[in-house]
Amino acid sequence: RLQERRGAITKDYVAIVGGTVPKAAGRVAGGICLSRDRTSYVIRGKKSGKSVLTTYKRLAVAEHSTLGTFPSLSLRLFTGRKHQIRASM
Repeated sequence: RLQERRGAITKDYVAIVGGTVPKAAGRVAGGICLSRDRTSYVIRGKKSGKSVLTTYKRLAVAEHSTLGTFPSLSLRLFTGRKHQIRASM
Protein backbone atom coordinates (compact mmCIF):
# COMPACT_ATOMS: atom_id res chain seq x y z
CA ARG A 1 0.00 0.00 0.00
CA LEU A 2 2.80 2.43 0.81
CA GLN A 3 4.40 1.71 -2.57
CA GLU A 4 1.09 2.41 -4.32
CA ARG A 5 0.70 5.74 -2.54
CA ARG A 6 4.24 6.79 -3.48
CA GLY A 7 3.80 5.79 -7.13
CA ALA A 8 6.31 2.94 -7.09
CA ILE A 9 3.82 0.52 -8.66
CA THR A 10 2.61 1.03 -12.21
CA LYS A 11 -0.02 -0.96 -14.07
CA ASP A 12 0.86 -1.41 -17.75
CA TYR A 13 -1.15 -3.53 -20.17
CA VAL A 14 -1.13 -4.40 -23.87
CA ALA A 15 -4.50 -4.44 -25.63
CA ILE A 16 -5.67 -5.15 -29.15
CA VAL A 17 -8.70 -3.07 -30.09
CA GLY A 18 -10.97 -2.92 -33.11
CA GLY A 19 -11.28 0.17 -35.28
CA THR A 20 -9.00 3.19 -35.38
CA VAL A 21 -7.15 5.18 -32.73
CA PRO A 22 -7.31 8.96 -33.36
CA LYS A 23 -3.74 9.72 -32.22
CA ALA A 24 -0.53 7.73 -31.79
CA ALA A 25 -0.58 8.55 -28.07
CA GLY A 26 -3.01 10.17 -25.69
CA ARG A 27 -4.98 9.98 -22.49
CA VAL A 28 -8.51 9.16 -21.45
CA ALA A 29 -9.74 10.96 -18.34
CA GLY A 30 -13.12 11.42 -16.77
CA GLY A 31 -15.54 9.52 -14.61
CA ILE A 32 -16.46 5.87 -15.06
CA CYS A 33 -20.08 4.88 -14.64
CA LEU A 34 -22.73 2.50 -15.97
CA SER A 35 -24.17 3.31 -19.38
CA ARG A 36 -27.72 4.57 -19.63
CA ASP A 37 -28.97 1.11 -20.63
CA ARG A 38 -26.99 -0.35 -17.68
CA THR A 39 -25.29 -3.00 -19.86
CA SER A 40 -21.70 -1.66 -19.90
CA TYR A 41 -19.34 0.88 -18.35
CA VAL A 42 -18.48 4.18 -20.05
CA ILE A 43 -16.24 7.17 -19.43
CA ARG A 44 -18.08 10.49 -19.10
CA GLY A 45 -17.21 13.92 -17.74
CA LYS A 46 -15.18 14.28 -14.58
CA LYS A 47 -18.31 14.89 -12.48
CA SER A 48 -19.75 11.46 -13.37
CA GLY A 49 -18.84 8.37 -11.38
CA LYS A 50 -15.37 7.58 -10.05
CA SER A 51 -12.36 9.33 -11.57
CA VAL A 52 -10.32 7.47 -14.20
CA LEU A 53 -7.00 8.20 -15.92
CA THR A 54 -5.60 5.94 -18.64
CA THR A 55 -2.79 6.82 -21.05
CA TYR A 56 -2.15 4.93 -24.27
CA LYS A 57 0.52 4.58 -26.94
CA ARG A 58 -0.09 2.86 -30.28
CA LEU A 59 2.40 0.05 -30.85
CA ALA A 60 1.34 -1.37 -34.23
CA VAL A 61 -1.66 -1.78 -36.50
CA ALA A 62 -2.71 -5.11 -38.02
CA GLU A 63 -4.87 -5.11 -41.15
CA HIS A 64 -7.36 -7.88 -41.91
CA SER A 65 -8.95 -8.03 -45.36
CA THR A 66 -12.43 -8.76 -44.00
CA LEU A 67 -12.46 -7.56 -40.39
CA GLY A 68 -10.61 -4.23 -40.77
CA THR A 69 -7.89 -2.68 -38.62
CA PHE A 70 -6.75 -3.79 -35.18
CA PRO A 71 -4.34 -1.44 -33.39
CA SER A 72 -2.28 -2.79 -30.52
CA LEU A 73 -1.85 -0.35 -27.66
CA SER A 74 0.31 0.00 -24.59
CA LEU A 75 -1.94 1.19 -21.75
CA ARG A 76 -0.95 2.63 -18.39
CA LEU A 77 -3.58 2.82 -15.67
CA PHE A 78 -3.16 5.51 -13.03
CA THR A 79 -6.39 4.47 -11.33
CA GLY A 80 -7.47 0.88 -10.89
CA ARG A 81 -11.20 0.97 -11.53
CA LYS A 82 -13.38 -1.99 -12.43
CA HIS A 83 -13.71 -2.26 -16.25
CA GLN A 84 -11.38 0.72 -16.73
CA ILE A 85 -9.59 -0.64 -19.81
CA ARG A 86 -12.80 -1.68 -21.52
CA ALA A 87 -14.53 1.64 -20.81
CA SER A 88 -11.48 3.68 -21.88
CA MET A 89 -11.24 1.92 -25.21
